[in-house]
Amino acid sequence: MDRRPLAAVSRCSRVAAVPQAPVTLSNRGPVAVVTVDDGATNLVNIEVIDSLLKALGAAQEDAGAVVLAGRAGYCLSDMDIEELRADRGAASDLLHGATELMLRLVEFPRPVVAACTGQALGAAAAFLLCCDVRVGAAGDYKIGLDWVARGFPVTGLVVELARSRLAARHAVLACNTARLYSPEEAVEAGFLDCLTTRDAVEEACEVAADLVERLDPGAFEATRTATCRGLADAIVRTAGDLWRIERGASQPAATP
Repeated sequence: MDRRPLAAVSRCSRVAAVPQAPVTLSNRGPVAVVTVDDGATNLVNIEVIDSLLKALGAAQEDAGAVVLAGRAGYCLSDMDIEELRADRGAASDLLHGATELMLRLVEFPRPVVAACTGQALGAAAAFLLCCDVRVGAAGDYKIGLDWVARGFPVTGLVVELARSRLAARHAVLACNTARLYSPEEAVEAGFLDCLTTRDAVEEACEVAADLVERLDPGAFEATRTATCRGLADAIVRTAGDLWRIERGASQPAATP
């Protein structure tokens, strides 16, 4: 495995476009950097989710750790409301895709470090809760699960994520009251682990490189399986509930 200093490997990074941009995958030595940048607010739609799943699959082949990053000012936005309110098929695809991405992140057999480069609301905040280490950029932006304020209930899966990663009193505040947090408050609540005034992506890459250096891959994967078992079960239940709802809606009404 490449053990050269991170600065050295950064100069010779290989960058490859993942099908269905705006997601790109770059390799910095043993660290794979998965970046979402649509040039706007990084809206989470089915295109972005499919691209992220493909990028994670490619990263698993030869990376020792993964950094998940957004663009300056926006980590990710929430799920595309237009898709959710469109025809049943599009909404179902988006919900299933988001559930699959959460499962992929919590079960990923390599350390996953999030570089929160800006605003992270709704699904974006939930994705932060799926990562092992969350590095936030210092700045004026908000992080939080704002669904209830926008007319959508928080799913059982996200409630379980909040219970497992947020400080106890903030799990209820974040879910039930749609509280939004500044970066500093997000560290206290548990959405972030640390803040940096440096480039958040570079900082996250250094954290990821350190994890590759220090951790035994086999021991990490086995421990990951144990620590994420409850979350993975919740995700599978959520997927099953979505499937049953979808299947029930497609069946003709039973006759008396």
